[in-house]
Amino acid sequence: MPLLLCSLYGGTVIDATDRRKLLIRVEILMGLSSAGLALNADLGPRIWPLFVLPAVTAGLTAFDNPTRSSIVPNLVTPEHIATTSAMNQVLNQLGTIVGPALGGILLAGAGINFVYWIDVVSFAVAVVAAWAISPQPPARHATRPGLRSSPRASGSSGVARVFKTRT
Repeated sequence: MPLLLCSLYGGTVIDATDRRKLLIRVEILMGLSSAGLALNADLGPRIWPLFVLPAVTAGLTAFDNPTRSSIVPNLVTPEHIATTSAMNQVLNQLGTIVGPALGGILLAGAGINFVYWIDVVSFAVAVVAAWAISPQPPARHATRPGLRSSPRASGSSGVARVFKTRT
């Protein structure tokens, strides 16, 4: 549910803000969520963090994935966009298959605490990598006159269009 709700506004927020700054903030929040899960495992598990923190992370995914995807064309020359997109897709598919398998091996061998803390470190690495990217100003069309000024208004307009029936 959080992914669905945040997806309604993700694109609008991404278009209206510096994508690099947004990516850094989202990665930090996702890392804090993983740190919360790691601390929960370290200190004696409580049930509520196991529901709340993954829900927060799911909602943030609506901002994370599109932000990263929208930055890629700004980092490469136009003739390399197709190649970069293909490589990105291969890495995503590889991560979808290898990631859980590697996680399962680490979970069985090193334990849940180690896996959570490795996840926290991976988010720290992502923050450093995002920091190294040049600033990514808002999309040009996001500041044109006549567009909705707030993500809430724009998202609401999009939802209304989805459910509008044609006669």
